[in-house]
Amino acid sequence: MAATDPPTAAPASALEPSSTLDASSREVLGSVVRVLAANGCDPREIATEVEKDCRRMAASWAPPAPKSVSTLNAAGHVLTLWFSEPAYTDARGRPRPLPLRGERSLEALALQWDASFDVEEVLSHLLRPGVLRRQGSRYVPRRRVLFTPGSGTHHSRVVERVAAMLRTMEHNSDPKHALSRWYERVALNNRFPVSQRTQFDQRLQEVFDAMLFRFDAEMHQKERRRKRGEPTVGLQLGVILSEFEPSLPERRAKPRRHIKKKSP
Repeated sequence: MAATDPPTAAPASALEPSSTLDASSREVLGSVVRVLAANGCDPREIATEVEKDCRRMAASWAPPAPKSVSTLNAAGHVLTLWFSEPAYTDARGRPRPLPLRGERSLEALALQWDASFDVEEVLSHLLRPGVLRRQGSRYVPRRRVLFTPGSGTHHSRVVERVAAMLRTMEHNSDPKHALSRWYERVALNNRFPVSQRTQFDQRLQEVFDAMLFRFDAEMHQKERRRKRGEPTVGLQLGVILSEFEPSLPERRAKPRRHIKKKSP
């Protein structure tokens, strides 16, 4: 492929405040193009395929209400604090029942994440069905997981997670980072029995939930113990299971052996 000039950044006036492409969406698009190009795909052909997909969607596409994933992340961190902070746990390390408002409350936990956030929106994620349990006028978390499928915010969360996965793969593919690779491991199986999927999923949830809870608590401990003025970086760890259509090699038929008949 002939060398081409690198794409120039769009002028500030071209990035309209009303654009439906947020920072994570732009990162996903850029990463996909770079990953495909690094594997030998012509960027012009990538652009053509993207344009085809956009034309196919145009007839049925209806823009959903824009949602921010930042408040969902804040709500998730509230659960981390609730399970980790001594002031919010009992003698056995279990989260204490909390009121919605007050000095030691859900609102107070949400403000610990970032006082500039819309506390009402953060609390709305926590008050979704299945996240908390009522105990009189107080609340306790059902578990240490915040997951709210079926909402506009859920779709924004998907874009953010895709951006994170692509970021890791790009980082690890860059020769400059040969000595500082980020953790990335994959286990593949081409012929996993469908009959065992449900049991396997339950096993994964038990094992990896416990593992992620431990790492979540450890990250929070390191956050609390950091030195004043010490540089920090955003860090996220996830485990994902995915199905795929395997490309299995064709099995060649064994050649027939011709047995010579003995003459009488």
